[in-house]
Amino acid sequence: MRKLVFIPIFLSLFIVAGCIDDNENLKDYYLSLVGEGQHWRVKGYEIEISEDSFIAGNGFLDMKDVDSFMTNSFDIEVRAVIGDVDQVIQKIDRTGKIINIAVENTGKITGDSYVDQEGNPITLEDIKKVYLVLKWHDLEKKKDLRERIDLYHADENNIS
Repeated sequence: MRKLVFIPIFLSLFIVAGCIDDNENLKDYYLSLVGEGQHWRVKGYEIEISEDSFIAGNGFLDMKDVDSFMTNSFDIEVRAVIGDVDQVIQKIDRTGKIINIAVENTGKITGDSYVDQEGNPITLEDIKKVYLVLKWHDLEKKKDLRERIDLYHADENNIS
């Protein structure tokens, strides 16, 4: 009877040990970001960083205090300062026909990992800032509007 108990315990330890990754240099990072500006709120904007991929998006934007806002021009640009370089990580441009932009989804992008100046995949420590820039046209006021919403700042999140 003791042999029958020993075999399942040994097998369980073997399976668990096989799932442990002993390479401490490989790390995956996940951020779920929120932010708010004068006219807009951003919820759940996600960034996933791994050694071989970079995924960003799946966030929601909603315009404050309105249920509907019609425009013919709407632009979303998500930017990140990686190392010392400020770059676009996601861009959405919707112009032409009249659309309601009161509630928007950022969509999602998937690509290869960003690399640093030495060619190594970036880590969370390489990202200094993430922010979103919204541009839209107010048809009633007949003017273009712009808003920046900060989503992540390494100094504020104790990452250096």
